[in-house]
Amino acid sequence: MCKKIVAVIMCCSILICTIVSGFADNTVSMSPSTVTPEGELAIAIDGNVLVKDKDYTLTYRDNTKVGKAMVTVTFIGNYKGEREVSFNIVKKKSSHSNRKENTTVKIMEDDNLIMTTETNGDVRVDLNQNIKVNSVYKAYVTLYGMPQINKYVEIIDDKGRTLRGKTDSKGIAYLSVVATPTATPVSGSSVTPTPEIHKAYIFGYENGTFRPDNTITRAETVSMLNSVLDVKTGDKNLSFSDIASSAWYAPVIKKMAAEGIINGYTDGTFRPDNQITRAEFVTMLMKSKSIQKFEKLPFPDVDKELWSADYIYSAYMSEYIDGYADGTFKPDNPITRAEAVKIINAVQKRTDFKVTNNPFVDLKESHWAYSQILEAAVEHTK
Repeated sequence: MCKKIVAVIMCCSILICTIVSGFADNTVSMSPSTVTPEGELAIAIDGNVLVKDKDYTLTYRDNTKVGKAMVTVTFIGNYKGEREVSFNIVKKKSSHSNRKENTTVKIMEDDNLIMTTETNGDVRVDLNQNIKVNSVYKAYVTLYGMPQINKYVEIIDDKGRTLRGKTDSKGIAYLSVVATPTATPVSGSSVTPTPEIHKAYIFGYENGTFRPDNTITRAETVSMLNSVLDVKTGDKNLSFSDIASSAWYAPVIKKMAAEGIINGYTDGTFRPDNQITRAEFVTMLMKSKSIQKFEKLPFPDVDKELWSADYIYSAYMSEYIDGYADGTFKPDNPITRAEAVKIINAVQKRTDFKVTNNPFVDLKESHWAYSQILEAAVEHTK
């Protein structure tokens, strides 16, 4: 599937920017823009801002001062291709103002927009209404329409209750209550606890589909498990010959390998783009759990000599897996997205299944994992 790439060139000089749309078939179309903020190169794909030297590199071919310049954008890691962009650099006009560029902040309460404001630098907002402990808050932070990554957000109401969070790759900060005003207890009153938030750990595709029966790669699995397992960086020094340092999944694979969650293959590879089997998935998941030596294997197609037998047995005894209707486990079959979320939900004890809003055009209520998928893919309070 072709991915549309939108690149906004922003230099420390004032630029006449060019928006470049590149497709996998190498066709390119350009249109001029007059956006002239200060900053570095920013590239967004489907609204997600890419990271320099991780997702792309930038090379100035000739001029870097004033006049016409050519720059080569080379996509790396999870993105492929190369684009040459021509733009003009002009002298920066003098200004008597040292004002920073304003950042736009939109604050949402239970997915309803309650406030839009602008702020300079770090994002600190005084909310003109009380923060409710039973509501879910998040903030969208953008600069000239581009999501702002790793921005700390602090929201304070007039009673001193404080929300804080940090923006992700989409410019969204999920906010948590970190301070509440001190109150004198009233006899006979009770305090309402802050509700537990079930965050989404798997997402759909840009065309609104979820593709529940599609398979998952080994790299995607590591990224998913990293977001749901309580894994701290360990001290094992393990590297893989087929993992480029510029790949989007390189940091999380390094972290999970250091902790001993993943080991790779005997030839020193990890094979990140390979489909992950059901046995491999369960083994990765159970690496952070207690493992029992099997007494009697519950599945007739899991041989006692199978390398993952103890992990499969332990997952079964923990009631994380139950196999197929015919009594088999099919350890060598690629696991599907639906099967993966069912197992992770069981591990996380996410079994309330209260989500009724279905955002996916291809997910039918008749699908066996309908409720499991909505539990995993739609943020909600427990």
